[in-house]
Amino acid sequence: KLRASWGKLGNQEIGNYPYQDILGITNYAFGSNLAQGVLLTRLTDPNLRWETTKVIDLGLDLDIRNGLFSMTVDWFKKNTYDILATLPVPTSLGLSGPTTNDGELQNVGWEVDLSHRNRIGQVSYQVNFQLSTFKNKLLSIVTPTPGVREVGLPYNSFFMYEWRGVWQSQDEIDKSPKQVFYTPKPGDLKYVDQNGDDLIDAKDRISISPFPSYTYSFGFNVGWKGLNLSAFFQGV
Repeated sequence: KLRASWGKLGNQEIGNYPYQDILGITNYAFGSNLAQGVLLTRLTDPNLRWETTKVIDLGLDLDIRNGLFSMTVDWFKKNTYDILATLPVPTSLGLSGPTTNDGELQNVGWEVDLSHRNRIGQVSYQVNFQLSTFKNKLLSIVTPTPGVREVGLPYNSFFMYEWRGVWQSQDEIDKSPKQVFYTPKPGDLKYVDQNGDDLIDAKDRISISPFPSYTYSFGFNVGWKGLNLSAFFQGV
């Protein structure tokens, strides 16, 4: 069986009336007395729109000999437009930032589910395996943050040092790039010199995706004369 689907969904989970000015009551000096007044508490964007997500999915379902072997494969592409976000503003402004439509995000990936079921004499069994992966990419953004929220990178990436093992000895430390921020000891984290200048400093930070490369699971089920044994494993 071949499948295809397309869908579109709106999201308004940003509280009530974020596009309208809100007044708060406060006291202020009027001569030698305090008088009550009102003031704006936040900035607003009168052109605010719903966040919208569009998804396309193409799939294949295969079943051979009534479950002896079955497979389900899906490929999907999911785009989120007009992402709702609160923009940062300087504290000196005295108002909170406005909620606005900040950018566009894309997820593209696939999923596969394999299963085998059979009976040998009085023993019945079933094994299954699932695997999924996707790539997340920011297509546009109004308020970028280098290495974290940047066009072409995964959304909300970690802008950090890459860790590759731990120091095993002082001799290994002495023969390795110099650490700017601390004096390492055996057992401490070992960071990667990304630009090859024999110095571990802020220039060696890289953008690391917060999303796993793969998500997988597998399991089995065995039955015999009313007894059953099953196991399930999963990981990333």
